[in-house]
Amino acid sequence: MEWIGKSKEEELKEDKGKWVEVVGSEFWQPEKEDEEVVGNIIQIVESKYGKEYIIEVGENERITTPAHMMLQNKLAGCKVGDNIKIVYRGEVPSGKGSPLKKYRVFKYAQAN
Repeated sequence: MEWIGKSKEEELKEDKGKWVEVVGSEFWQPEKEDEEVVGNIIQIVESKYGKEYIIEVGENERITTPAHMMLQNKLAGCKVGDNIKIVYRGEVPSGKGSPLKKYRVFKYAQAN
């Protein structure tokens, strides 16, 4: 039996589009006080631990925030498209064993 038509490779060569790498996201796990991440929220996902925010921090570079309660509370007013900065501020005792991780969250506001 003879193949009639173009191969998939030939079709792709004629296509005027381009290949764009599909990227996942790294899980951000700050360890040092004042570590920060700056970027645009591109997706908010609900995990079994709470909301995780996927932030584009560079071209083809994304991070996923941890679902720490203090961070989720600070990010509650943020939405997809917001340009944000998250600064890790260390740990504080929780009274329940594991310490709580502290964060500061900033949202970029256009000057008028």
